[in-house]
Amino acid sequence: AKGSRSSPTPSLPITKSTRVRPGMGLKPDFYLQVSVLRIRVLGMGKRPLVGVKINVSNLARTWSVESPTTDEHGWTTLNQVPAERLQLSITPKPLRNAEARAAFLKANRYKMSAWNQAMIQLGTVQVKLGDKASKTEVKVPAHSGY
Repeated sequence: AKGSRSSPTPSLPITKSTRVRPGMGLKPDFYLQVSVLRIRVLGMGKRPLVGVKINVSNLARTWSVESPTTDEHGWTTLNQVPAERLQLSITPKPLRNAEARAAFLKANRYKMSAWNQAMIQLGTVQVKLGDKASKTEVKVPAHSGY
């Protein structure tokens, strides 16, 4: 069944198996409910950070994306994020260039757990489903290098 943003799509629980008899057809439909997330990134003294990207992931880390760079006011917008609680982080400034990232990964034997630990955690935001964008403001700590 199809729905709209204002009325959630009816859903059935996921089952481990489905019985189909000869002559029957099976057509699964999947609906991903997405929303808009606006993030304002601030540095020391509440000054907007310009030209930085924010890492956004769900808490289970099964979905992640890097935001577009922030504008002159420190804002960035992601137009299609899942409507759930999301984790925000930023790459430390010394690891922003490709050579530094490559050296870090090589030194840590390409373990993603080391990379994840190096990220500066900025907190979480609850993204709500609806016509209005979810907005949040994050302050990047001084030890991040920004």
